Amino acid sequence: MILLETNNRIIQETLTYKIKNVLEGGKPDNVDITVADFDGVLFHMSNPDGNKNKIMVSISLKFYKDLQKHGADELIKREYSDLLTTTESGYNVSIVFDLEKIPDNWQELVNKASLLKRNCFASVFEKYFQFQENGVDENSRAVIHYRDDETMYVEAKKDRVTVIFSTIFKDNDDIVIGKVFMQEFKEGRRKYQQAPQVLFSHKEPPQELQNTDARTGENIGYITFVLFPRHTSKAARDNTINLIHMLRDYLHYHIKCSKAYIHQSMRAKTSEFLKVLNRARPEIKDREKKTITGKTFRQD
Repeated sequence: MILLETNNRIIQETLTYKIKNVLEGGKPDNVDITVADFDGVLFHMSNPDGNKNKIMVSISLKFYKDLQKHGADELIKREYSDLLTTTESGYNVSIVFDLEKIPDNWQELVNKASLLKRNCFASVFEKYFQFQENGVDENSRAVIHYRDDETMYVEAKKDRVTVIFSTIFKDNDDIVIGKVFMQEFKEGRRKYQQAPQVLFSHKEPPQELQNTDARTGENIGYITFVLFPRHTSKAARDNTINLIHMLRDYLHYHIKCSKAYIHQSMRAKTSEFLKVLNRARPEIKDREKKTITGKTFRQD
């Protein structure tokens, strides 16, 4: 299966091109690019105050206020302390690259810029992973409304961290294909005992969300990941965060790919059947006949 990239490729490639151009002696030029990412996230690349020697990268997340409750601002300061600037209006975080003072580790900084969304998401996971590592049963539950009608829940216990995604299936077909994917996760755990436990519930929320305002309905699904210390340890948590924060996008992306593949196969099979039918059609013999004088007539 295809794994979606954790970083934003457009941000990374654009910054790399602009910086290399200056390092090779080229003149900086205007930048004004708006990039859409998953979960309604927007990036904006521009020249602050029209200064071509500076490139500002801003990110807007509808759910950033939810992340701020769990240390998003502190994490951003930790990761981007040298790049942070006054936040652009309408956005949540802004960083700036000075093309007149390009550091030796500029490629590392460009990669960090492309991971802005991931690092905003990481704050809530790091917080609850730390609760688990400290052996604290955290009774409060993080609730992140990462899409308009979909929510992520994170809860820590002494021996595990539970992450639950609610998601909406727009078509009945999506539910069927989604269940197949969830079953594959379960099968994968039988082969790889180190993999986290994955549960899928349809219509009703899992037991952890009973007696809450979690939504119910025919098109509602809940995906539960049970992460153990081997997944939340300091050595493994970065990789865990990279994978799990993309889970919802990964699922729906592959549902769409599966439907496209099925439709393509159906069209190809239909075309093949039509060719067979055309070959099986009997030929119509010429019904025109001639009289002895050479005139022609048609016999019906």
